[in-house]
Amino acid sequence: MKSMSQSITKGGGNLRHNKRTQDYPTSNIDESLTPLNRTLVDIPLDQMYHELFDDAVEEYNAKQKRNDRKIDDYYHKIINDKKTKVFQELIFQVGNRDNKLGVEESNELYQNVLDQFIKNNPQMKVFGAFIHQDEPKGTPHIHIDYIPVANYSRGMSKRVANNRACEQMGCKSWDDWRDKQVEMFENVCQQHGIDREVMGNKDRHMNLQSWRKLKKEEERMKEAYAKELNQTQSPLEVKNMPFLGEVVKKSDVDERERQLKSTITFQKAQISVLSDELEESKFNLNNFKNKRYVQKNKVLEEENEKLKTKMSNFEREVEKEVQKRTEAYQSKAELEKSMRMSIQSKYNRMSAKVEDYEKVIKENAVLKKENKDLNRRMETVKSVLYNLNYVIGELFEVPQNFIVKVFNRIRKTMDQVNEQFPDVEIVKSPEDVEKANKHHRAMERGLDNIVDQTQVEINQHQEQVKLQNQRSREVFHGMER
Repeated sequence: MKSMSQSITKGGGNLRHNKRTQDYPTSNIDESLTPLNRTLVDIPLDQMYHELFDDAVEEYNAKQKRNDRKIDDYYHKIINDKKTKVFQELIFQVGNRDNKLGVEESNELYQNVLDQFIKNNPQMKVFGAFIHQDEPKGTPHIHIDYIPVANYSRGMSKRVANNRACEQMGCKSWDDWRDKQVEMFENVCQQHGIDREVMGNKDRHMNLQSWRKLKKEEERMKEAYAKELNQTQSPLEVKNMPFLGEVVKKSDVDERERQLKSTITFQKAQISVLSDELEESKFNLNNFKNKRYVQKNKVLEEENEKLKTKMSNFEREVEKEVQKRTEAYQSKAELEKSMRMSIQSKYNRMSAKVEDYEKVIKENAVLKKENKDLNRRMETVKSVLYNLNYVIGELFEVPQNFIVKVFNRIRKTMDQVNEQFPDVEIVKSPEDVEKANKHHRAMERGLDNIVDQTQVEINQHQEQVKLQNQRSREVFHGMER
């Protein structure tokens, strides 16, 4: 089994770098080797968010009574949330620049790492996995991009939360979860015949200050060790000897020496890795400083400060304008409200008038019918009176002025009724209906009285005629005798 360094680092999450779609490739990339890269998983970030959280958003919105508390798009909400990172990234790497795996071997190993990562971490939803083979000064490695999903009993049932997701998978903290990823990585490497180069250490990176302290302590221990050994005359004559301020047995010296050699080996590995990274960083820094856009960036930063000042002033002006328009809108809203109330009041009055008008129309139709009946009755009365004039004149020998008297009574009654209750030709209101009713009732009463009075006079006339005829017959019979 061969030994190689192994490391897991937390990446910055640059998807354009991972997919090699950046406008300007970095200096550590050899574009002729880029075709050797492999994309194991590549799901658009916004699509992954919708697949993971749309149901939770819909469920959450259904419980909200206020629209301003509803979530339109959870992806854009997290993008604009300064406290929550949109996604997380881990970078797995085996070996270093001087001791690294081949393309096929590293691709197979990193595929197994990805499979195991997905299996062990059900709440870390992977949407991107990219193997890079095009960095000749570096080492083949894999970027695994994932969204940590945590469950909640209140609010949205599923949300983005890194630490909570780790805890819900049985880890005390993110560091504890990371340690489990290191163990998983070591196990996968062992399955591929690769042992960790320095066992017992899980931290790849060490800052420069810590490395200098470690180096200084190493030199001090080596000098003290050499000094103590030079003071002995013979290894056989000295059974015990002082070492680093304490007395130790000679038999322990070999063990200490072995430990020091192990420590030195570890430190050399650390120094090798850090030296590579330091040189690469210096190289990238120099190239970066020489880029034209760096100088341009300084100019842009100065312009940005000016724009910030202008933006601040503009925001204040906008705030004043918004307040002014808000007040105008409120005044307009009050005016519109008053107008709506006035219109509603007029509408209610018009509705009442329409109802009265419809009622008048119905009553007018009744009155028209009654008026028509009354006219018909008048015509009938006239006809009867005309015939009565002839009949009475012929049969009862009524005086000529009798019928004239009846007609005069009818005319007088009609004049009195029209004077007391003027007739309404066109009914327009309930008052007109009432007037028309009074006119008709008065006219009916007048005609009834004329008929009754005429009947009495006819009866009296008939009695006088009978009496006169009886006397005439008596005179006629007396003359016969």
